[in-house]
Amino acid sequence: MKDDSSGLPFYVECNGSGNWYTQEQLVLATTITNTAETAIKIGSHVSVRPGVTPKHNWGSVKPNSVGVVKSLNSDGVGCTVDFPEQSGWNGVLSEMMLASTSKKNEEVSALSPIS
Repeated sequence: MKDDSSGLPFYVECNGSGNWYTQEQLVLATTITNTAETAIKIGSHVSVRPGVTPKHNWGSVKPNSVGVVKSLNSDGVGCTVDFPEQSGWNGVLSEMMLASTSKKNEEVSALSPIS
């Protein structure tokens, strides 16, 4: 986000509705979102992001399945996840989300627009 020294609020529209937010609120929302996306590590509980068709296919894994990351590829792109339906499932990190990400999204949603 580019710094806005004017101090004026930003109008943010999403899915047909919008609100005014301060720069500090937007930076907080971005920080929460980026932390959730970059925190996947070995042992994390993950699922495939909604609306994603995995590059390496679903196999026996279902869209609502939650698995445990067993390894991260040295290229920083891939991972291996043990799901209840399939052990050793190969995935792409950008297609995954932390199973607890919904809690992070609730924090972003809880930001109150300015009046």
